[in-house]
Amino acid sequence: DASAVCKWDCYQRMTMLEPLIDYVLKTNVPGDVVEAGVFTGGVSIYLAAMLCSRGALGDAPGQRKLWMADSFKGMPPETASKGAGYSAEGFTAGTLVGTEDTVRRNFAHIAARVDLDVSATGLPPASCRMPSTWPRLTMLPSGAHTLPGWFNESLPGPITQVALLRADSDLYVSIKDTLTRLYPLLSVGGFVVFDDFKFTQAQEAILGYRKAHGITSLLQRSDALQPPPFRSLDKMVYWQKDAVTG
Repeated sequence: DASAVCKWDCYQRMTMLEPLIDYVLKTNVPGDVVEAGVFTGGVSIYLAAMLCSRGALGDAPGQRKLWMADSFKGMPPETASKGAGYSAEGFTAGTLVGTEDTVRRNFAHIAARVDLDVSATGLPPASCRMPSTWPRLTMLPSGAHTLPGWFNESLPGPITQVALLRADSDLYVSIKDTLTRLYPLLSVGGFVVFDDFKFTQAQEAILGYRKAHGITSLLQRSDALQPPPFRSLDKMVYWQKDAVTG
């Protein structure tokens, strides 16, 4: 469905995040949740819903922020990839555009339709479900923030500590910039998740960063052969940061 907020095998991409978010919250891994590569906001909305349902999303002390980092004007120029020795693999400048306004509209559209059960947490439903109550400055739920710009310019920005980082930017240079600027902020026990392991240049950015920094934490995968919730059409990988193995 070309008009869907979340496309491709979105259900699988989202549900693989549930046990990771659950672990972060249950074990109190410190930090915020970050998605680098937002497009129209589908997965970010799901991340926000998971945090909302646990009363964790917000700007108050003890709550967690959701940071949505994206250029919000599509993919970078081909020169960004060529400068690093790679092809843009069809992701030419200005493709896959999701503007901040598009993301805000999608948040409001989905929130108004979702029956979010917050009875167990005591969280006022309006804080997540009713766009009319959202801060006028952002027009997003409290705690959800966009971070616009190319990653080498915008990151880490106001982000100081990360519990879960989802990198979904396809290109070598974008993934490398994300890891360079945010992985040092990922808490021990937190997770880094990659959406684009099917692309050679994405693999090289991920594996190259691990090698350069001596990271030997088990690289786990989600693909068509794995049992749920780690079954997905595309190959995705993740690992948990460890104090010893990186």
